[in-house]
Amino acid sequence: MKGRLYLYRPGDDRPKVVDLARPPNTSELQYMVGGEFEQVPGFLEYGEPGQMKSSDCVAFCNANGKDQGLDYNEEATVLWCTAMAMDLSGWDRLCGTVVVLCGDPAFMRRI
Repeated sequence: MKGRLYLYRPGDDRPKVVDLARPPNTSELQYMVGGEFEQVPGFLEYGEPGQMKSSDCVAFCNANGKDQGLDYNEEATVLWCTAMAMDLSGWDRLCGTVVVLCGDPAFMRRI
């Protein structure tokens, strides 16, 4: 089982990338996003900047990030809008740290 975690923090121009042998548990996800989390639909796995690979991914953000006044996460929002073929001007925005998990089928089944 192999997976990869992309950690997008507000203000960072590149994610922190970590290879994983197992998906993070609920407590670990809560720690990474700074509280209660929710799933963000429609992400794609991104490799090196500018290279996009279609892949099954799951993304999570702080469920109350906007209400808590967390910083706007421009990089994650742009990637989300690109993956969903959305125009940035009319859609929601992601705030706070965003975690994107991708992996082989065994890894993804355990999320």
